[in-house]
Amino acid sequence: MTSPYIQHPYCEPVSLYVPGEYHPIDIGDIFKSRYVVKHRLGHGGYATIWLVWDSIGAKPAALKVVVAHESFSTSELAICKHLATHKAGDVPEADFIAEMIDHFEVEGPNGRHLCLVMELLGPSLELMLNHTKPPFAICARMITQISRAVAYLHYRGVVHGDLHLGNILLRIPGSDSWTEEDLDFDFGSPRTFEIEREDNEPLTVDASIHLPTFTVQAYNKKPLLTFCLTNPVDIKIIDFGQSFFSNSGTRSRALGIPKYYAAPEVLLNEPVDSGIDVWALAVLQHMVYCRLRTLFGSEHELDTSDMLGAIVYHLGKFPDKWWLKWDRRSEYWDETRQCHIKRLSVGYKRQFLKPDPSLPVAHKYALELLARMMVRYEPEKRISAVTVADFLESWNAGSAGTMWTILSLLILLFRVNFLPR
Repeated sequence: MTSPYIQHPYCEPVSLYVPGEYHPIDIGDIFKSRYVVKHRLGHGGYATIWLVWDSIGAKPAALKVVVAHESFSTSELAICKHLATHKAGDVPEADFIAEMIDHFEVEGPNGRHLCLVMELLGPSLELMLNHTKPPFAICARMITQISRAVAYLHYRGVVHGDLHLGNILLRIPGSDSWTEEDLDFDFGSPRTFEIEREDNEPLTVDASIHLPTFTVQAYNKKPLLTFCLTNPVDIKIIDFGQSFFSNSGTRSRALGIPKYYAAPEVLLNEPVDSGIDVWALAVLQHMVYCRLRTLFGSEHELDTSDMLGAIVYHLGKFPDKWWLKWDRRSEYWDETRQCHIKRLSVGYKRQFLKPDPSLPVAHKYALELLARMMVRYEPEKRISAVTVADFLESWNAGSAGTMWTILSLLILLFRVNFLPR
């Protein structure tokens, strides 16, 4: 449905300021008598994210305001509380998970909303990789940290469920020591736009009740990206809106993860477990090392069957229970796995496991072998996130030579094939 409102670039969609969706927020609003809204950081279908100044804690933070219809059906708050019981000082891996500082609820014209106050973090890896090509050593450092973070989540009984480059953020060095004046200077004054209708008619009273006074253009993160990259790069995983506890049972779930990160069991609406994070981690790793090229298919691919076809092209026929459930398989393959669509056999072949050509041959082989262990069809046969993290830490790819790379691979193969899981 077409929105009646003028939509300005880089602003949140005005059409979502309706009952059940966004809570209207204006710059200068104060939540819980302590969190002063300074700027807008981002938005999605699930929430709006705001830069706030914590006047009691005397530090900046990010305020996530969940849409009303999702606020009390999500397990995000329960998972954040659960993860908060371990601090980074006790468990170092916990430092790779975004910290929840506070939470509360707010009642507004569009419903009741869950609000999460999270530590302030920098730009996403997605933005970073779209604007710069980090050296291999930095890529290796980031992937090792992400693997450690996922292993830690699984250790705590949490499946992230939406692991992708947009949900991995860079830490901002020294942000805890910022003053409110520092924050205002670094982020600047937000650019706002008065809400107007496309037909130039005045806003109705009924509509105005649900709207903020202005829409806010999101902060330009490029200067902050430059600052983050002048220091040792560290990451944190965010957004537990799709997450679930692994002890809640293996069942199918409607997950919003982008299709090109999704394991076959997600695409086929089969029961899921922590194996979906390992699959997504393999895709993410490939995109970091290979200049944003996806492991299967395309990041612009919206058709589920096209994505399934790309996976089968590279990894072979699905197990029977999945193969028979894929209703459109005959459009792509015959029962001997012969491709019927030329663009699958040509277009996708160029993208699979094609690392940076500057990498040593041994490193390319190591990354391919690791990826193949992570994208096995049967979730229980995929190597665990902790095995991935242990291998990456011991390999230390950023400085490893050829002989150590080969030895590290032999150790990995021994661990996977001969040691109990």
